[in-house]
Amino acid sequence: MEGATQTQPALGRRTPYFGGPWFMSPFFERELQQRGLDEETEAMVRTFAERGYIVLDDLGVDFDAVGDRVIADLAPVHQEGDEVFNRIQDAWTESEAVRSLAVAPKVLSLLETLYGKRPIPFQTLNFLRGSQQQTHSDSFHFHSFPKHYMCGVWVALEDLTENNGPLHYYPESHLLPDYEAFGPDRGDEFVSFIGELVEAYGLEREQATLKRGQALVWSANLLHGGDPVTDIGATRKSQVTHYFFDGCSYLSPVDSDMKRGLIQFRRIVDVGTGEAIPLETENGPINMPMGDRLARLVILRLRQRSDPQMHRFVA
Repeated sequence: MEGATQTQPALGRRTPYFGGPWFMSPFFERELQQRGLDEETEAMVRTFAERGYIVLDDLGVDFDAVGDRVIADLAPVHQEGDEVFNRIQDAWTESEAVRSLAVAPKVLSLLETLYGKRPIPFQTLNFLRGSQQQTHSDSFHFHSFPKHYMCGVWVALEDLTENNGPLHYYPESHLLPDYEAFGPDRGDEFVSFIGELVEAYGLEREQATLKRGQALVWSANLLHGGDPVTDIGATRKSQVTHYFFDGCSYLSPVDSDMKRGLIQFRRIVDVGTGEAIPLETENGPINMPMGDRLARLVILRLRQRSDPQMHRFVA
């Protein structure tokens, strides 16, 4: 990493884990040449590989129509009587416009180019205001095997400003190690460790300045979060879609105890088709013990109680 000192370790390209994403491969340059991409796409892939994110200007939909429909569909859900729900999970089950953004053709095409596998949108989150979320890595919550086949796409339904809680992120942080060791029940340690990592590597924080209709695409391990909302009355309407990729197993490190071999696999539904994805690999199905299923129910109930500002359409 440019500017690294003797006390700051340098980030370098990671070796993929048993066939991980090709943009993380030590043979990236060779694979890039073999793919024969056009100049614009090649530049986007290279930026994503080096920095862990890219900004997409055109999603391949009539954004004014779709974006306005999303806002209209969710307005009564964000404000139900005296209750305000800042975050709505899986509104795609009730709003075709939300689903349309999650399966925007140019987003899906770009993700398949970046990862070399079919993207599967499995969760949507819609925000009324800035999340003010602490810096984190999505791979702590959503991961896969082979590793790193997960990403997020944040779509601005209105302009980001310095006052309405814009996104922040740390370029190149997608190359940092994984965080499985902090699950389960060690979330506070994870947050502290992230702060230490940022300082140790001298990572520089950047702020997103997206306009309505633009999308930020980020690699699962990229450190990111939400800045403070300084204008209390300001909204920051947005939609986040999380994607896994075909041919992988899906898991939640935050709820797993890797030392004991207790892995919390995830059963996901393809937002595009509404169909459940079988929990299996090319070697056969993944069997979840009854104890894991009961534990998952407990986790879901605890999460529902811990975030009163979230409305969930799907448990």
